[in-house]
Amino acid sequence: MKVLVSTVSHAMDPGIDLVTRALAARGSEAIRLESDLFPSERRLTIAWDRDDRVLLSSSAGAVDLREVCAVWLRHTETGDALPRDMLPEHRAAARMESDALVWGVLECLEVFQLDPVARVRAAPYKPRQLQLARALGLDIPRTLVSNDPDAVRAFARTCPGGVIAKLVDGSTLRLEDGGVAPVYARRLTPDDFAALDDLFLAPMIFQEAVPKARELRITIVGAKVFVAALEGAASGAHGADDWRQDPAASEAFRPYADCPPAVIARLLALCDRLGLNFATVDVIVTPEGRHVFLELNTISYFEFIERTTELPIAAAIADLLLGLAPSRLPARSHDT
Repeated sequence: MKVLVSTVSHAMDPGIDLVTRALAARGSEAIRLESDLFPSERRLTIAWDRDDRVLLSSSAGAVDLREVCAVWLRHTETGDALPRDMLPEHRAAARMESDALVWGVLECLEVFQLDPVARVRAAPYKPRQLQLARALGLDIPRTLVSNDPDAVRAFARTCPGGVIAKLVDGSTLRLEDGGVAPVYARRLTPDDFAALDDLFLAPMIFQEAVPKARELRITIVGAKVFVAALEGAASGAHGADDWRQDPAASEAFRPYADCPPAVIARLLALCDRLGLNFATVDVIVTPEGRHVFLELNTISYFEFIERTTELPIAAAIADLLLGLAPSRLPARSHDT
């Protein structure tokens, strides 16, 4: 059995290697579609003729993607290897058409997908996540999403514990050179509020700061839920608002067995509403024991959690891809 892994050649994603080894241990092979090398160094061909085929070709040969039993979607960015001397408008057009073919190929594969492109592209919209989470009974911070400086200042006056700001779409910004830069959630200072007048150019999410006893990273794989905790002091002062800012924090997660079943049930219901079998969820546990939902991530990292907690996340992903563990969603949910 073969599993197609959609990724990029430069991905610093050790979870892919973990799952590849888990697939091999189960007698299956991972075939990598390194989308960033398409169209310059990879070829994709869909043919409906006497020899129907969906071919992925490189200098090493070709594989018919109709032979795969599942798709694991990690990355789909194309065009990184396009010639640098292309006119910007030609480069943009080539990337747009290349993206369309990669997504089209994935849609044409009548196999289980973790997760379908349409679902993965829609799920990261944080306003919708928060709306659904609240409707499902999850506790969320008081939140304002706006590009109105006056509205933000008025909201801040009702938040004596402070205000956290974050991006509306993801946690990175794409740079002019094609790279990306992380943008961490952070507490706004008086100087930030004084400089809000340019906010009308780029809306952001503003949330009332929630006191932390610990932070949870919850990884959902089909019907399995893996919960890891970072104690409040472990993120240090540097990572107090966003643990990712502290390089040591990712090594300090430990298994956590006290997440209320009702919270887990509501998180699974949220994934169902979003059409996802895989997600990672960030939750704050307050000193009073509230479990406060922050956000859900689709293409997110889990290797550091498995390494520090020994929770068998990669094995669960391999089992789900190979049909050895049940999906919570219809096999062709990406058609809806």
